[in-house]
Amino acid sequence: MNATEYQTTIVEPLNAATGLLFGIVFTGGRHRALSAPLAQPNARAERAATHGAPP
Repeated sequence: MNATEYQTTIVEPLNAATGLLFGIVFTGGRHRALSAPLAQPNARAERAATHGAPP
């Protein structure tokens, strides 16, 4: 494995994963797509209150 292969197969995915992880940590996990499954009961109640959807 040469330097370029190392860069593309290991370093770049690692940087992407680290960036995503820090993004989650520093936004307090409040990103909509990521926190939606965790806040499902709450989100369902909010949706029912705002849109009149069945709970």
